[in-house]
Amino acid sequence: MDREFTETEMESLRKCRLITKITPTEIIYGEIFEYEYYLLEIEGHSPSEAFDLLGLDPDIVGQDRIITFHNHYIEERKSYIEQLEVRPLVAALDEIEKLREEQKYLEQERDFLIKRNKIRDEFYENDEFYKQERERREKQKKIRQALKKRKRNKK
Repeated sequence: MDREFTETEMESLRKCRLITKITPTEIIYGEIFEYEYYLLEIEGHSPSEAFDLLGLDPDIVGQDRIITFHNHYIEERKSYIEQLEVRPLVAALDEIEKLREEQKYLEQERDFLIKRNKIRDEFYENDEFYKQERERREKQKKIRQALKKRKRNKK
């Protein structure tokens, strides 16, 4: 069993913001501590160096607690990495894939509409009936405008 912390040692350990709770017999590490520890381990730091860099004096914490934390960390590493990094990354990649599919669909729809409008415009420009209909509508529009203008002039 690990030795108990003195009041002075507990006050020293409480200064580290990465600690969630400290009692005379145990230290509860926060998620940020675990994440920062993970980053330091990837950089090649030893467990004692990592604790020291994270603001916990290895002499106060003790090698037994550091080794216990490290062994627990090694066991939980896979799920921890998934929880903190892989899941958001996978979710982001899934979202990117969905957006790419939506973009592809919208590009196809745009291309279809461009082709359809081009065909329609060519048809209407070359069809005699629609040419006459367009001319008739333009004449009606001019007549309506002229009538409105007369009404205004009469007032």
